[in-house]
Amino acid sequence: MNKPHRVSLAAEAVSLFFFNSKMLLMRMMQYRFNFIMGLLVAFGFSALGPLAQFLLYSNSNGYPGWNWDQMLLFQAVLLLVNGLTDILFGSVRRTIDNLMERGEFDRLLLKPYPPLMMLLTSGFKPYGLGTVAVGIAGTIWAVVRIGVPAGALGFVYFFVFLLARILLQAGVHILYCFFTVRWIYTMRLDEITDKILSYGNYPMEIYPIVLRTLFTTALPFAIACYWPAKALLGPVSWTAFTALGGTFLFVLVTVLLWKHQLKSYVSGGG
Repeated sequence: MNKPHRVSLAAEAVSLFFFNSKMLLMRMMQYRFNFIMGLLVAFGFSALGPLAQFLLYSNSNGYPGWNWDQMLLFQAVLLLVNGLTDILFGSVRRTIDNLMERGEFDRLLLKPYPPLMMLLTSGFKPYGLGTVAVGIAGTIWAVVRIGVPAGALGFVYFFVFLLARILLQAGVHILYCFFTVRWIYTMRLDEITDKILSYGNYPMEIYPIVLRTLFTTALPFAIACYWPAKALLGPVSWTAFTALGGTFLFVLVTVLLWKHQLKSYVSGGG
C-alpha cells in the first residue's frame, strides 16, 4: 500500500467515524431528556473516583509512593483515557455483536472499505464526554497543585503514552472482534477483557515485582494510566518504553489474527 493511499484511507476513516457518530447522536437526541440525564450521570459517577481516593487518603497512607496530589493526577488521567477510549471505540462491541447475531457480517464484507476500519469507526459513546470533562478538570487541577517536575519533555511523553493507551484499546477491540467472528457466541468476553484491563487502573507499586514486570512488557497494562501520569511527575524509566514496545506488538498480533480470521471465514450461507 503506497503512502498516498494510506493517507487517503486514514482520511476516509476519520470521515466515516464522524458520519457514524453523527447518525448515532441524532438517534439518541430523539430522546433528549434521557441523553442529557445520561451525560449528567456519567459526569457524576466519574467524580466518585477522586472522591473515593480522597476518603482513602484521609483515613490511611494510601498507595505506596503516591501522595494525595499525585494520586489525584493518576485518577484524573485514568478518567481521561477511559473517556477518550469510550468516545472513540464505544460502539465497536455493540456493532460486531449485532452483525453476528443478525447474520449480517457478510454485508460488511461487501462494503468498499476494509471491514476492520468499518468496525473501529462505527461511532462513539457520547457519555464518555462527561468522563473526559472530569478527567481534564482533574488533570489541570492536579498539575496546578503539583507542577510538572519533568518539564516540557513530560508533556511530550504524556501525549505519547496517551496515544499508546488509545492504540492498546484499539487492539483490545480488534481481539474482541476476532473472537466474536470466530465463535459468534463469546459469553462474557467483554467482562473478561474489561476485568483484565482493570489491572492497569492502579499504581504498579502495589503489585509484586513479577506482575509489575509482566504489566510493563508482555501485558503492557502500565501504559493504561500509570506511565501517562508518571510522565508528568518525573523521569521516565526504561521500562516505560518496553511497555510501548509491548503495546505495538500486541496490536500487531491482533491485526494479524483478524486478517487470518477473515481469510478462513465461512459465510453463514455456506
